[in-house]
Amino acid sequence: MRLILINVLIGLLVAVIAQGKGYSFIPWWVKGAISGPLGLLYVIFMKRQEPPKSKEKNSSACPNCGGMISLGLNLCPHCNNKIDILDV
Repeated sequence: MRLILINVLIGLLVAVIAQGKGYSFIPWWVKGAISGPLGLLYVIFMKRQEPPKSKEKNSSACPNCGGMISLGLNLCPHCNNKIDILDV
């Protein structure tokens, strides 16, 4: 019974560390509870998860319809409005 309680607590510690590094809490809690101290060692040395890059830098709103378009386009795919570089 003590071993189960210890593994559950280690799982919580693993999940908190993993969440701080950008990973989901519940799956890492389960992995930590199953693997015990080995999971704790693994999560300590694992790299921080990179956030996904936003597309806002590569896109802009169409001046005619407001739809998001890539900066390199001359024609809005939503309203087929011709777009000058100065408009975007």
